[in-house]
Amino acid sequence: MTLPILTGWRDSRDAFGMPSETLIYKGANGDEWHLEADSEQLFVRHQSSQKGGRSAVMDLNGFVSDGHGPEREALLSLLHEIGYLAP
Repeated sequence: MTLPILTGWRDSRDAFGMPSETLIYKGANGDEWHLEADSEQLFVRHQSSQKGGRSAVMDLNGFVSDGHGPEREALLSLLHEIGYLAP
């Protein structure tokens, strides 16, 4: 699955009513996945709950293509909800 590129995200996010960082999913072990935006793109950040755990940043297409599980499904649901993907 390849996602469309949304230009002007900073302007569009106000129309979607979303902040520049939104929690997508929190796993049972405390790991968190966030949908984030900078001035040019959307991306996913995974934050490990382990002490000293690092965060990993993935572009949206990479996450959707390589991802699986409830965090991927939660992201797709959010993208539909905000109108980024057609139903």
